[in-house]
Amino acid sequence: MGGRQPGDHATRGHRAQVGTSARLCYNAGVTRTHRTAALRAFAPAWLGGERAAREFLPAGFEEREARVAAVRRAAARRCDPALLAALAGQQRRLPSSAARDRHLGMLAGGGAATVVSGQQVGLFTGPAFTLYKAAGVVATAKRLSEESGVPCVPLFWLQTEDHDWPEIDHCIVRGPDGEPRRITVHGDDAPARASVAARTFDAGIEAALDSLDEALATKPHAADVAALLRRHYRCGESPASAFRGVLAELFADEGLLFLDPRTREVAALARPLLERSLAEAEPLAAVLVRRAATIEAAGLAVQVPVREGAPLCFFHPDGASGPRYRLEPRGDHWRLCDTDREVSRDEALRLIGEDPLRFSSSALLRPLVQDRLLPNAMYLAGPGEIAYFAELAPLYEALDVAMPLVAPRPSFCVTGAGDRRRLEALGLGFADVGGARDEVLARLSRPREGDAFDPDRVAAALTTDFHARLDEFAARAVALDENLGRPIDKARAAVEHAVARLADKYRHSVLYRDAVLVERLDRVRAALAPGGVPQERCYGFASLAAEHGIAELLAAIRGTLEPFDATTREVRL
Repeated sequence: MGGRQPGDHATRGHRAQVGTSARLCYNAGVTRTHRTAALRAFAPAWLGGERAAREFLPAGFEEREARVAAVRRAAARRCDPALLAALAGQQRRLPSSAARDRHLGMLAGGGAATVVSGQQVGLFTGPAFTLYKAAGVVATAKRLSEESGVPCVPLFWLQTEDHDWPEIDHCIVRGPDGEPRRITVHGDDAPARASVAARTFDAGIEAALDSLDEALATKPHAADVAALLRRHYRCGESPASAFRGVLAELFADEGLLFLDPRTREVAALARPLLERSLAEAEPLAAVLVRRAATIEAAGLAVQVPVREGAPLCFFHPDGASGPRYRLEPRGDHWRLCDTDREVSRDEALRLIGEDPLRFSSSALLRPLVQDRLLPNAMYLAGPGEIAYFAELAPLYEALDVAMPLVAPRPSFCVTGAGDRRRLEALGLGFADVGGARDEVLARLSRPREGDAFDPDRVAAALTTDFHARLDEFAARAVALDENLGRPIDKARAAVEHAVARLADKYRHSVLYRDAVLVERLDRVRAALAPGGVPQERCYGFASLAAEHGIAELLAAIRGTLEPFDATTREVRL
């Protein structure tokens, strides 16, 4: 069943295709490729208050009373002592933080709730929205504590079970030429399908750091960013430990906790849910199939394709550090996807009892593992994750797991003084420059005296008289010989095609005749929406911090962030 970890850019394969910049950037859509044109993306409908979407996922995050009730319900549950020990052990590997120690003590003492978000462990912390998620969890936990009088602890879930290395082996920065530049770390010896937790950086991480230094050399705060990253991204470190180390240093004063589920201690605690996903594969799949059908019947897209009868976990046949495979039902056996290998159901259940790390959760099971282990009151989700939770409500009920409130993660666009000057000259706001370049230019273009045609109506202007005369001719010609109908239709289509191509070229010439306007737009788009992709989904933390300063960037984010606000807010630096 769903084979991917739910990250903020959970819509793999749906990459924006607007020039070189967009091809460099992270995936930017909000629905999977299986969505049909007739179905609406779930997250915008839900955030927009559409009744159809709210019936699948209540929006209690908007109401103070619902938030307080969720916190109190969560705080009534206590963490398993084994989880507390594992969590404390993982924090000891981080830079010291009195605030983290206090938060661990709150969880150990009981009567505290968690606020959680998570993300794939991308190179140099990945796209900037990762930083925004971390800042959002901290601010939201503080707000919920104030509202409820109950201690709320911020926690970041490291999505280390995922195996799609090409999705996290790079980051994007704005290079000296102002255009996006992709920095990639080249692989290690781990198998292609191994969980990211099984990987460690080799000497290639030094080459990636050198490439980053070169790309950011002209930025005023590049040295500070390089020093921070080099303290954590080192040969022999894992992607997860390096990622966690950077964020832990940035949020040490706020006490942000981190949990890596791909350890023996945590896997042992997750084993009961994984076992049920194997033993009850068919009925659990049926629950999800029915839910997906209901969502689509309401005109909304389903985020995760559901495979009938397939378990909600992956199998690592060669051990915890080996490749992982989705299991496909074959009678009393499961076939490992894309292979000829099989494992019997009885054998799988025996193996998970002996070594839970030989299994890992799928995208649809991971949130339930998280919420079974933690006293979680709220999850901060990106658009894809919001749609996941719409599918998951009946699964939470079937597996007896308390579902948290779901709230949108913070969203930002960072602007500098130069960006704002260019926006003012163009008469645009920061949110107006995304999307297709031609569409933005069309909004900026003004008719000039002497323009022969409106670019949007040129095709109609050129063909109206032709169609009228052809219709008149066709009536007489077909009356004379009915076999002339087809050649007439072909002639009509050929002319329409030729005129449409001419109209497109004319429209392009009109849009791009003002070189100064185009240059201004391209410069501001390269900073705020490269290739039409939102800045936070393309550029990484390293790029923004090198330009504006680490402390300055964090302070501006904290000062701008408003919990429970789904709009993209401008961070002015």
